[in-house]
Amino acid sequence: MRTCHVVSLALAIALSPLFADTVELTSGETLVGAVIGETSEALHVLTREGEERFPRDEVRSWAPSTEGVSESTRRRAAHLGQRLAKQRAGHARSWLKRASKGSEAARTKAWEAFSAFERSARLQAAQSAADDGVSLELALQVLTEAEAVDPLLQVAIGGDRREARDAAHAAAAQLDPERAREAYVSVMRDDGLSARSRYRALGHLGALADRRALRQVEALVLHLQQEVKTALAEAKASRTASVDLSGGNTALPVELPEVRLISLSSSQRMLVIKALLARAEEVQGILREAPEVGAPAEAR
Repeated sequence: MRTCHVVSLALAIALSPLFADTVELTSGETLVGAVIGETSEALHVLTREGEERFPRDEVRSWAPSTEGVSESTRRRAAHLGQRLAKQRAGHARSWLKRASKGSEAARTKAWEAFSAFERSARLQAAQSAADDGVSLELALQVLTEAEAVDPLLQVAIGGDRREARDAAHAAAAQLDPERAREAYVSVMRDDGLSARSRYRALGHLGALADRRALRQVEALVLHLQQEVKTALAEAKASRTASVDLSGGNTALPVELPEVRLISLSSSQRMLVIKALLARAEEVQGILREAPEVGAPAEAR
């Protein structure tokens, strides 16, 4: 994987920019700036002199400061922090990929290099690799061992390969089944998300067989059934237009190019709605047959 939204799970893992900090170096020097991010190797700080990098062994401590750092400096530090996080995750992903192929010595060296990155970079790299199906087994191992439920749920919904989605779902459900259920229900109900994401979330809910999601799935079925009726009515209405005959307005069927386009669009929308509805009804049936949570074993 938060709110219940997987996309807000959104999952994105990055170095959090920390603003207006006082940094004390082992040399005794103290400086004030906007901390860009802290990696396993160094502390990156935006000062009046620009972006500076201090190796960790040269930093004694750093803490929030009330001294002035301009808003523009804070915004620039945030931007640089995002860029740094992306770079670190990209480098970590490269080492993770190398750790899954080649000789044992080469894999060991690559794994050690990957493991030296800060946790946020490792998790973001593993999620990205799993999404794309690159070094899938190793990437999912990283996420599972770190108990990173949200990133696993991100892969379960957004992964390019079904193998990755199913494996990520299984791992997330094992680590935190309640979190998985909440996230899938949230995605399933969100009209603003793609039909593909909602379809996948429904499938994972069916695999969970957690009866507590039944009420939400039933509500979705009713909603989609109403959408089908609305789409049918809109398609029918689009095939008539008002025309003037002897001073009177009469609705007659017409076949204008615009109408054909509307019909095509309506047909595509109908196919999507019906596919979601079929999946929702299938999951509804599964959940109705599922045992109540907490029911005695013999009742199951």
